Amino acid sequence: MSSELSWSSSSKTDVGRVRKINEDSFLDLPKQKLWAVADGMGGLSAGDVASQHLISKLSQFKATDTLTDNVNQIEALILEANQDLRRMGEELGNGKTMGTTVATLFANGDHAIILWAGDSRVYRYRDGELLRLSEDHSFVEELVRIGVLSSEQAENHPASNIVSRAVGVEDKLLVDVEYFKAIPNDIYILCSDGLFKELSEDDIKSQIVNDLPECCENLVSSAVAAGGGDNISVITVKVE
Repeated sequence: MSSELSWSSSSKTDVGRVRKINEDSFLDLPKQKLWAVADGMGGLSAGDVASQHLISKLSQFKATDTLTDNVNQIEALILEANQDLRRMGEELGNGKTMGTTVATLFANGDHAIILWAGDSRVYRYRDGELLRLSEDHSFVEELVRIGVLSSEQAENHPASNIVSRAVGVEDKLLVDVEYFKAIPNDIYILCSDGLFKELSEDDIKSQIVNDLPECCENLVSSAVAAGGGDNISVITVKVE
């Protein structure tokens, strides 16, 4: 079955209606079957530089025949970017922290592998249902986990923009990795928080169509129309 699956993608980003600079970056590499969204942390120094550097590092990925080697290579590139950003912050930013989130999707045969740090997300749309595959590394997500907040309360919480893990923030970074079985007609959505802070998961689901460029356009334009309070980046990936 794995040899029969093919993967196609589309991507779109928008600065939104409030920010002057787009600090999001994304990677759309269907030939390598690698996709990533990075959201530079605006409260820190040079978020746009941080996200661009991470994406530039991930663009060096070259797929091999071994699933484990591929996943290890992606993780190693993220960890290299972490060290680079730590060093750049010291050298160029007078000791300031340069940070970015990252959410990646890698397709290998009939497997979808996600790696992430921070609160950029990966969703899967299957049989009319939307499922979030990644778990935010954020202050409010921890409150949801221990039952202090509901998911709905977390989205509108004043501290919803505080991430507990990101690339470039600490010397040691733990990258979360999850494996999923892919089936035909799955649609994966990678996004920065500018999407889900404006749209509920029901709203996101209502904008999903099989045409990937149209799907990206629907999601981004809906988030802008809903307020566009942050940069919005979306990648849609479909399994054929």
